[in-house]
Amino acid sequence: MTQSELAREGIKIDFMTVRRIAYQNGEKLLTLRKRELLAWRAGKLVATNEMAGKHISVQIDGGRMKIRQALVEGPYEGFKIRKTQSIGHDAGKAIQANAQLSEDGGRAEKRRKKTFQSDWREPKLVTIFVHDANGRMEKSSQAWIDGTLTGPDALCELVAMHLYRLGAQSAKSVTFVSDGAPWIWDRIDQIISHAGIPKSVDIFKVLDVCHAVHHVSLAISTLGYDEETRKGLYRGYRKQLRDGEWSQVVAGLRQRMETATNKVESMLQLRCQIISGRWDERLKSMRQSMLRNASTDWTWTPVCMRNEIETESTMPA
Repeated sequence: MTQSELAREGIKIDFMTVRRIAYQNGEKLLTLRKRELLAWRAGKLVATNEMAGKHISVQIDGGRMKIRQALVEGPYEGFKIRKTQSIGHDAGKAIQANAQLSEDGGRAEKRRKKTFQSDWREPKLVTIFVHDANGRMEKSSQAWIDGTLTGPDALCELVAMHLYRLGAQSAKSVTFVSDGAPWIWDRIDQIISHAGIPKSVDIFKVLDVCHAVHHVSLAISTLGYDEETRKGLYRGYRKQLRDGEWSQVVAGLRQRMETATNKVESMLQLRCQIISGRWDERLKSMRQSMLRNASTDWTWTPVCMRNEIETESTMPA
């Protein structure tokens, strides 16, 4: 696409040159970012105050990025892509040529949207912008977007650096908006501290409603309800989330989950007694117990039975 646009302006340049220029500029931009980061660490980075006195939104999330690698043979609708060792000019021409081939002599066949399979990695991404009273980006402003493939700590340090550089110390408020991933929420306090944001600035932490309703949908699907019931619950919980009633949603789901778990535990107990051949014996004892106390409150808090404190690395999967 870049090559075509340049050609429209009378600039003829081959694919490999375009790619080389892109990589060179990308590396220089990364170098600039590193220099700004080191200057910030040393207390020498000058803040622009671009967002001073503003309401700032900080959206942090993971993304998905395909890895450039060799294309492989595979069944594709309309054409096949031959195996190549790298993604370069030759591979690009191979894709274009094979896309135009067909059995009826050159007529392009209908193709699937996905032309090849590729592995992917998750970049950590941040978008910082000034928002209005409705939480939408101000039309007269521009967002700052950054990302990295080097992990959550790297991303969150970059967030802190950018907030400092943009003047978040003098902002009216900073709102962090993300999904429920622990790697984000566990680092927000450190971001605020490293960015030098004082307590006088209002800080808000908001769970992204799109991610929240998705997780609510997943939770409802495990409860064993029919489709009509699931849809009704989903619509109700979605409205509550949009109205800010997240605590009611959590309480409602927890109660339904406990009820569903109790039914599973009950079925497990029945199965244990039947398989062991002690059904009649345990049924007799159960009836005698119920005559003394008809309550069915069967849950209890187990006594700690381990010899050492479990950590995430020692706990069973």
